Amino acid sequence: MSAFFLIAAGWALALPVNGTYDEKDHIARAYAVTTGQLTTDRTVVDRRDDRKPAFLVPASLLPSNSNVDCAWSPRPARPADCQRWTADRVRVLTPSGAARYSPVYYLLVGAPLVLAPNPTGILLARLISALAAAALLAGAAGISDSSSLRP
Repeated sequence: MSAFFLIAAGWALALPVNGTYDEKDHIARAYAVTTGQLTTDRTVVDRRDDRKPAFLVPASLLPSNSNVDCAWSPRPARPADCQRWTADRVRVLTPSGAARYSPVYYLLVGAPLVLAPNPTGILLARLISALAAAALLAGAAGISDSSSLRP
């Protein structure tokens, strides 16, 4: 199972921060859950003019809404360094398409985002997620092995 963790950790470290189209939604949700924002009645219009549920999240946690998706939209794709990060920790309304997802996973991975609301916190959250997945795989393998021993 350590090989699985090492592969997942390698992927987590190699992928640019906010490197997938919906990572921003999960980052905002994880921070929100960890700070007690389990639900929200706030909404915000995102850059595509879609109204989405929103949470109060430090501005330093994600690039600004105007360039959060610049690596893949609009086409053609650009390098991830098109994103503009800030060190400002003022809390801003941030949309999240994951706002109604179960909070259990997000509570697990959200602590680094509260302690370090920046790209470093995101990388640490990814590593915790990889570790949790490896632990689940090890548990499943253990259950499978023990059930094969039964007569």
